[in-house]
Amino acid sequence: MKLDLEGNACPDLAGCLLKFKNPTKTFPMRKKPEFNPLQRGKIGNLSASQKARVFTIPDEEAFAMIDRGEKPSERIANALYLEWFSEGNGRVVIESADFELNISAPEWRLSPEEEKQRVKDAEAGWRCSPSS
Repeated sequence: MKLDLEGNACPDLAGCLLKFKNPTKTFPMRKKPEFNPLQRGKIGNLSASQKARVFTIPDEEAFAMIDRGEKPSERIANALYLEWFSEGNGRVVIESADFELNISAPEWRLSPEEEKQRVKDAEAGWRCSPSS
């Protein structure tokens, strides 16, 4: 997949080079709707510090507990959260607390004015996205 996106990442990733790898088992994407290999559009929120609830036991065990009406134990973790609004697919989100991240030191930082504009731009994506 190639990303051709306009906008700025959240302050924790702005000005940084992010490399990430999924160390867990993968599965094929569904055939429909088709996912465009060129994702062109506007950035929503891109952060490596999104808070997410994650199970403290294997997923299969947790889902079996949920099916039985039980509540599996959870913890709060930082998750990589990549959101954008593409011309071809609307709102796209990649989110996981399992990814292995490599984040460079920032080459630059957002000014307070740029951060305010980034938030406005991310909110505007919701209003324009055909999938929202």
